[in-house]
Amino acid sequence: MNKEEIELNDDQKQVILGTLLGNSQLVQDKVGICLLMRSSSKEWLDAKADSLECIHRKRWKKKANYYWQSKYLTYFDKIYPGWYRDGEKSITMKHLNLMTPIGLSVWWGDLSCLVGKSRLNICLRTQNLREGAKIVHKFFNEISIPCNLNVVRGKNVVVFTVEGTKKFLNLIGQHLHPSRYHLIPRY
Repeated sequence: MNKEEIELNDDQKQVILGTLLGNSQLVQDKVGICLLMRSSSKEWLDAKADSLECIHRKRWKKKANYYWQSKYLTYFDKIYPGWYRDGEKSITMKHLNLMTPIGLSVWWGDLSCLVGKSRLNICLRTQNLREGAKIVHKFFNEISIPCNLNVVRGKNVVVFTVEGTKKFLNLIGQHLHPSRYHLIPRY
């Protein structure tokens, strides 16, 4: 199997960026590097996969999760070193500064949940980012979307204030997929 050189448009790159911040990963094997996406929601995975149809390789279901794998692309060879250090996914301010509302909506769709007694705050589960949660917290506060860095079960999570939740949802609202509407607080 050969690596392919496929030109991705800006929206497709944002889907990849958002999903890498979320549940997806770049997988390196003897052939090369590909993107592996997973979700417990087939509808959500299909929404992301549809926008990346030009690089689709295969799909499958295993237990309660759905999976999608891309073709091997030279594009992934180029971005892999910026995402992985010592085999672990890392996040930098450079990644966050590249985000547009499309990428943010995909990231939120992968890792969000409602929190708080009244469930009016959204949370980005950033446990898999280790120290990256601090960078995420700093990023959102710098762009005037107030949030806090909380510790849940010994792991860092970013919890938006009610004001920050409203600002964030206003920013990404037109890019949200209907399968994620249940994650929006009811005011």
